Amino acid sequence: MKHMNDPKIKFSFSVEDQRWHRRISHLNSFVIFICRPIQRLENISPKTEEINVLFSNARTVKKLNYRFRNKNKSTNVLSFPTPSGLGGDIIISFEDVLRESQQQQKSFSSHMAHLLVHGTLHLFGYDHHHPSEAADMERLESLILSFSKISNPWQKTKIKVPSKVKNEFLCSLN
Repeated sequence: MKHMNDPKIKFSFSVEDQRWHRRISHLNSFVIFICRPIQRLENISPKTEEINVLFSNARTVKKLNYRFRNKNKSTNVLSFPTPSGLGGDIIISFEDVLRESQQQQKSFSSHMAHLLVHGTLHLFGYDHHHPSEAADMERLESLILSFSKISNPWQKTKIKVPSKVKNEFLCSLN
């Protein structure tokens, strides 16, 4: 298990399915690279105790999805906030990430990064049940991923977000 510490956010991650390491050769470094911008965006995250990330598989995710959401199928990512609302668990399915990245013609690592950010935002209380909520969440996902030089997952073409726009957006969240 690897740990990333920050005064507000502590990320811990572990790998249950070794195919993750075969698909992303430097998985630990890559996850740290993706999580750093999340830790820096203080105005989107509440005081958080710990976020645990498990890189798993469809079988495990399907079991959890059925047990906690009464859906007997796998999904790409599950987020389980703690009862206190300060942190929680994120579980990502290898097979679902692989299938979706191929269908969407995206790199596996970029799609995994998107789902890691997506799951983290759920733990921070963001959701996408209504169009306005979905739009806010998509903007935040794109912004966070842009800090790691990962393309906007909601656009077919790569869009570079100018620094001025990033700063204005961050200020608007206050």
